[in-house]
Amino acid sequence: MVASDDTKYNDHKSEVDGLSVLRCAALYGANASGKSNLIKSIDFARSLVVQEHSKRLFYKPFKLNGAQKDEPSKFQFLFIKNNTTYDYGFSMNWDRIIDEWLYRIDGSDEEILFTRSTDKDGLTTAIISDSVGNNDIKDRKKAELVSETIGVKQKKQLLLPKLAESNIKLFETVYDWFQEIVIIYPDTKFDIHEIRSLRDKQFLQFLSNAMHQLGTGINKIVYVEQDFDTNTTFADLPNELKDKIYDVISDIEEDTIAVFEISNKKHLLKREGSDIKVIKLMTKHQMDNGKFKNFEMSEESDGTQRLFDILPMIFDLYSNNRVYLIDEMDRSLHTMLSINILKQFLNDFPSDNKSQLIFTSHDTNLMDLLRDDEIWLVQKNSKHSSEIISLYDFETDDRLSLIKGYLNGRFGGVPNIKNGIFNDKKSRRV
Repeated sequence: MVASDDTKYNDHKSEVDGLSVLRCAALYGANASGKSNLIKSIDFARSLVVQEHSKRLFYKPFKLNGAQKDEPSKFQFLFIKNNTTYDYGFSMNWDRIIDEWLYRIDGSDEEILFTRSTDKDGLTTAIISDSVGNNDIKDRKKAELVSETIGVKQKKQLLLPKLAESNIKLFETVYDWFQEIVIIYPDTKFDIHEIRSLRDKQFLQFLSNAMHQLGTGINKIVYVEQDFDTNTTFADLPNELKDKIYDVISDIEEDTIAVFEISNKKHLLKREGSDIKVIKLMTKHQMDNGKFKNFEMSEESDGTQRLFDILPMIFDLYSNNRVYLIDEMDRSLHTMLSINILKQFLNDFPSDNKSQLIFTSHDTNLMDLLRDDEIWLVQKNSKHSSEIISLYDFETDDRLSLIKGYLNGRFGGVPNIKNGIFNDKKSRRV
């Protein structure tokens, strides 16, 4: 995400800690080239940092290199938080966290904050730098205590979250960076908009305006309260289970909104006296007679539902300095919608905003909005592993020839189709 000396679209850059940093990166490549795996690997490392400890490490080495099938997997992040640059990483296998480290970087100087290693017998050793807690002796003692208590039983745990849990501000800052990363997959469904819309009227207004402006046919988004009926809300469940659900819901405190999940679907419920209400976020469409009709979210098209997953990102990125990663940003969206969303992020944000967007796509029309160093091509090499190449490494004349050249395979990152599907006589047999 460090910018090149390319002068095109200079407003796509931010100056952070002495670096010229890009606000956007787009990953292009053929199906099965490895684009999604890059997103998944970041998500995997993030989850190890921020989620509760699991007894099992989900180690998934590269399967197509027999010589390296037992080699550790390594994850390393170089990032800026609160105008300070950090280098954090770890290596692991199915059995343990092998190494872990955190550096603070100032120009060309690197300062070790902690290192940790686990030997083949599972004994973990951690060393806290003398610089930790220089200004707060309590932080120093807490960090040392944590490093001393990590041992054989904690060989599968990362040290960073344990230090952050001890309320040591330095490590909380690094931990927060991972916690604030948001990742959206093609099947991601944000079913918490109801809660947010109730709490934040500005957010609800933003969703309404955006959906109306993008030509979805939605005039407004509203939340409605309906009487709760187990026979309607949980129609497919046995009566015995419905009765148990009602008993649980009846214990909700008055005027408190509770989230009730069953069959992988969340329901927002509120008790008013003896009555229980279901709270729903619904869309309002105009009928041919001029009146309005409410629609369930599930009744909207796949493209409209995808917008509901992506538009909150624009709202968040505008309001906060965050990193969003989207796998298949253009999925179910017309190219004009994808262009509009990307333009909104690149052109309409405040100059002091430090948010970043990283996404995968097959929509070549989006290339026209980006700098060469914001476009990355992912392709398989001869050993079937993925390589990531910056378009900036190639000589390009203009966007029209660039898109044509990309589709013609000039830069790589396109499918290598060997024969037509029905060229083989055997494949034509019925």
